[in-house]
Amino acid sequence: MGGGRGDGEVAAVLIGRDWLSQFTDQVSLSPWSMALCLLVILTVILAVVCLNALKVARSNPVDYLRTE
Repeated sequence: MGGGRGDGEVAAVLIGRDWLSQFTDQVSLSPWSMALCLLVILTVILAVVCLNALKVARSNPVDYLRTE
């Protein structure tokens, strides 16, 4: 379990390096930049999930039952 995520990360680095090698201005693709992108994405996902959970928790269930 978890091997798929590691394979995806390796594939993303390899594909990203191959794609970036086509440009005249070269940019390095370090593991730190990939980790930072992953951290930003996970933070956004967590924020959206938490905000939606708070919205549902604060809502009145009667309002939803009326529409069913």
